[in-house]
Formats: sequence, structure tokens, C-alpha cells
Amino acid sequence: MVVEVRWPVGQDRLYVSDFGVFEHEYPEPLKDQVGPLWLVEYHLVEFWLREPLRDSVTGAVWSASRRGGRLFVDLEFDPAQSTWLEELTKLGLLEVAGLRAASEMRCGRWTWELHEAVLCELDAAGEVVSRGDILLGRWPD
Repeated sequence: MVVEVRWPVGQDRLYVSDFGVFEHEYPEPLKDQVGPLWLVEYHLVEFWLREPLRDSVTGAVWSASRRGGRLFVDLEFDPAQSTWLEELTKLGLLEVAGLRAASEMRCGRWTWELHEAVLCELDAAGEVVSRGDILLGRWPD
């Protein structure tokens, strides 16, 4: 089943799919913005299947795996591993960046099952003006 994702929808320019409305376009645990739906490009998942991405700047580790014929992406987040948070703290810029201290952030691990999707870009009248293949991540049931 290929899931259709429509964007932008309404005044808030939301991403909307058959699975629901996206809370956040992309998981950003530094900002405590991780939701059940998001879009990811095929090439990133292919990379993560070969080798997890350890991002020392954000403290995140991205990986992908196949389990029982299904495809999943995992995100592990440990703010204590973020070099960026450490630097912002030293410079006194956490608040300016809209972030909290690493000690106030929660570690986490999130998993999304990936589904084939088509991203439909809409014009002002709600008509589809372009389509592109992408993967939709959804928290598994």
C-alpha cells in the first residue's frame, strides 16, 4: 500500500496523510519535537541500513533495520552526547537557541515503521502540482 501525503494543507501548511496529521515534519529531540509520523528519503534509510549515523553534534544515533519483511528506523537520543549543546551552554546561548540544558532533556529511543509514500505538493486551490516518492515513518502498532 502506498500512502499519499498532502502538503501544504490549510493555513498552517500541514502535512496530512491517511495515517493522520504530522505533529512535526522531522524528529528533533533537542527541541522535544518527536511525533508518530514523519517523512524520510530513501537514500538516508539505505545509508542507515549499512551503517548507523552517530551525530555527535546533536547526540542522536540513527539506524535502520529489516524485521520480518518490514523496514524500521530507530532514533536514540542522549543529550549528554551532544557537542553542540555543550558549546551553546559554554557560550550562554541555550535560551537564544530555544533549548534547555542537557540535564533537563530526556534521553529517548523511538522507532518508526516505514511505508512507501508519495508526497503530493498542492497549489493554493488544493490541486496536486507535483509528486515525489518518499518513505513515511509511523510508530508501529
